[in-house]
Amino acid sequence: MLQMSSATATQADFTELLCQQFLSSRGYGAFAFLSAYDAAQLFTRYTKQHRSDKDFIKDFVRSFVGGRITLPL
Repeated sequence: MLQMSSATATQADFTELLCQQFLSSRGYGAFAFLSAYDAAQLFTRYTKQHRSDKDFIKDFVRSFVGGRITLPL
């Protein structure tokens, strides 16, 4: 059985939380609004912050207005 690296597992957990937050607040999962590239960029942005993943994601989803997004890094 293959094992995920710690970094890959962290990104997978982040993506799962992101999808759950979008689903609970917007009614659709994250990938109805974001591309996989956008989600990866958001994870990169998160790793440069000193906040919990839950707080970071909640703030992002709350401020997300839909459509094309830009993620300053």
